[in-house]
Amino acid sequence: MSSSVSFNNMKTIKKFVILISILVWCSCSQRDFVGEIKSSDEAKVAQEYLMKLLGREFEEITPYLDPSLEDQITSENLLVLADFFPDGELLKLELIGAHLHNTNSEWHGTYTFELQFSTGWALAEITLIKSGDEITIGGIGGQLTETSQKEINKFSLFGKSIFHYIMLMLAVLLPIFILVTVYFCIRTPIPKRKWLWVIFILIGIGSISINWTTGQLGLKLFLFRLLSVSAVASSSIAPWVLSVSVPLGAILFWIKRESFLLTEENNVSVDEDNVHKVVS
Repeated sequence: MSSSVSFNNMKTIKKFVILISILVWCSCSQRDFVGEIKSSDEAKVAQEYLMKLLGREFEEITPYLDPSLEDQITSENLLVLADFFPDGELLKLELIGAHLHNTNSEWHGTYTFELQFSTGWALAEITLIKSGDEITIGGIGGQLTETSQKEINKFSLFGKSIFHYIMLMLAVLLPIFILVTVYFCIRTPIPKRKWLWVIFILIGIGSISINWTTGQLGLKLFLFRLLSVSAVASSSIAPWVLSVSVPLGAILFWIKRESFLLTEENNVSVDEDNVHKVVS
């Protein structure tokens, strides 16, 4: 009897390891995808237009404005925008964000750059529109900042709201609760497909997220997350987003665990009765 239970537990553990490996591979693939965006031709085109703006080469920009902007953006407007950025030498320019999507037959890409000048910091945003092989500029904007985004978005516990601390507490406790539940699930006699219960326990349902820098909350109902917790930043200078999910599988396991144990006790009792009858 004990060797059979041990063998089933080993099969459950093996399937658990396979699931973890798949999720880790997906995480690495996502990081590779972010790197691909930074090295894409479109990102290089956006940076090129930004440099022309800073260099006051407006004649190199206006021919490539999207037709919807031709009447709105003039050389005078571009001069005002260029003068908006800090004076001084440009020390660093880095792509820190990108939002890409398709609308009908057009591709839209919005790229956000961080600029460090000898006299201050700024953000610049350029939207590109691609239809076929033609790329046009769909928008240009800028924003001054007090310091670098890395400094602004660094993880800190100082000056945070009650929601920040609640989310952080859940982010610490939920994985512990889930891993403890997995341990008891593996050791609990479950009649069929114990490995499905393990997977169900490991995956959280839905998502409540908080932007650690701004405190903005987000809610998603149809989302699945390993260990019910994630803390991600799209880059080393992007804001951290802390998310927690409902450990529905773990909760349901504890609700049903007593019935699993009772079923096992009844089965053992029936087996003992059958043995007793045979002996008699």
